Amino acid sequence: MNGANRNAVLIGHSGFLGTALRAAIEARSGTRVELATGGFVSQVLEGNGHQAVSSLLVPGVAQDWICAAGIVDPGADPAIIEAINVEFPRRLYALLGNLAPPGRVRLVTIGSVLESHGALASSNAYLASKSRMFEALSGAGNALHWHHIRLHTLYGGSKRPHPFMFAGQMFEALLRKERFRMSGGTQLREYHHVQDIAESICSFLSGGGRDRMIELSSAEPIRLRDLASAVFKYFNEIDLLEIGSKIHSHGEVFESIYQRSPYLAASRDPIEGVICWFKKLNVVRS
Repeated sequence: MNGANRNAVLIGHSGFLGTALRAAIEARSGTRVELATGGFVSQVLEGNGHQAVSSLLVPGVAQDWICAAGIVDPGADPAIIEAINVEFPRRLYALLGNLAPPGRVRLVTIGSVLESHGALASSNAYLASKSRMFEALSGAGNALHWHHIRLHTLYGGSKRPHPFMFAGQMFEALLRKERFRMSGGTQLREYHHVQDIAESICSFLSGGGRDRMIELSSAEPIRLRDLASAVFKYFNEIDLLEIGSKIHSHGEVFESIYQRSPYLAASRDPIEGVICWFKKLNVVRS
């Protein structure tokens, strides 16, 4: 299926990734993006999705329905995580399979490269939900073209980092000039600028990629302790950093290294990128 000359329906357009996706899609010549607004997610979950989905389908026009809506906080209400991360995409898949003309619509879901690590997912409700969602849609038949895109940690843009994530914890400590307690930080992680990932997703879709599951990896990970040390040193707050003062979480993944994805449009130095992001968000050097 050719990916050129397709329009997009974006669900979750105001979120961290959704904001970048909207900008990337709108910047592409000849591509139109429709925003699923007006309580679209709630309508689908409440059983009123038939009309909501039908109103966004355009006869004769190929579409990519990109589901960037999701609960990423593992500490959120488990029922809400299940509803938004698992039940909503499952119902949306079924609705599109029934309502969309054959071959005209593709569904795109977003997940994490860590969702397949069972030990870590068992202690992280977000990762566990993404694993369940992938299993549910994998067993839903072939009524619809579907792609699942697994991401590494995102940074950049104009939004603050989530406070429950590593970057968010660093950000809050630097902003408030408070001590930052962390584990030994030997975990290898990739950090990608959200704009680069949005462009990569658009490139994959416009190129007509057929892979059901892709991982947008650079194969250029950094250890968390090295990232933290460089960031705190730049802001002249190295005395606030306490490496090794906390224990690792259950099932932590340390050494996973991924192959570079052919669909990754670009990658940047994560240290420079995170520092620039924090500066943009008004973190100042002492």
